[in-house]
Amino acid sequence: MLRFGIVTREGLLEAAAAAPAKIAPAVAFPLVETFTGTLSESEEEALAFLYGGIPAGPSIKLTWRERLRAIDDIILPEIERRFARERTIRVHDMAASNAISSVDFFEQLAATGRALSYLASDFYDALLVVSLPGGRWRVVFNAEGEPLQIVGRRMVLASAGERKRFPVNRLVHRWAEGRLVPKARALLAAGKAERIALFHPEALALAARDERFRLGRENVFEPPRGPFEVVKIVSFLSPHRFDRDTVRRALMAITPTIAEGGLLAVGRTQGTGDRLDASLFAREGGRLVWVADVRDGYAYKDVVTGLG
Repeated sequence: MLRFGIVTREGLLEAAAAAPAKIAPAVAFPLVETFTGTLSESEEEALAFLYGGIPAGPSIKLTWRERLRAIDDIILPEIERRFARERTIRVHDMAASNAISSVDFFEQLAATGRALSYLASDFYDALLVVSLPGGRWRVVFNAEGEPLQIVGRRMVLASAGERKRFPVNRLVHRWAEGRLVPKARALLAAGKAERIALFHPEALALAARDERFRLGRENVFEPPRGPFEVVKIVSFLSPHRFDRDTVRRALMAITPTIAEGGLLAVGRTQGTGDRLDASLFAREGGRLVWVADVRDGYAYKDVVTGLG
């Protein structure tokens, strides 16, 4: 059997609108750049379909508005209670995925009339796309330079390999890995790659028109110095991704970036992402103390409060 995949925007819109297939079609990741401005409902569905297939380390590039509203609704009154009205509220929304949920929280904060500085960051913030001579093939890399896809005029190949039920794809993939990927790596090293942002079009538009909202690439384990009145890292430091020691290492790096009296929101979403279990902590005397939970709260609360 042979599987071509989806290489056009029209094909993506059709696939997103159709009933879910037993085996999801491969979609060319660079199609993300064809979505700009305000999107229709069908375009949002297609973009979500595409984001759902783009790997971002241990996660995927998918979130949505109001996904984190339950924890945001706890943070907002805590800000009012803890900080004087004249104080600028600096927020770092870490591992923010495509940052559409960051847009959601920024808009809520902006509505309070407070002075505001908001950084939404994600380590996997872009695709690096190398077009090979002849124009027939492109190789797609993530922000770390790892190959994700090999995209032809009609075919999409996963760099990790093809399913056994598609023997022709497996043969083409073997050829491409040996012939195309090394050439693409050389061009990438020479700086000859197109950078395609993976942030949601609404996040990109907001950053372009409002200097209070910024997008960036930051590492959870090596965060910027701050200080921030609010740090959010929801859905990344999850037990199904990281053990306690790894989470402790990340939080030890993050805690010094939180202002004294500032807030840390950490948790996870489960299943399809509709269930949120999260906790809010405050930095007091150099330590993090528990403030409130959403549902069952963060699974590693003891790790957070045990940081010295």
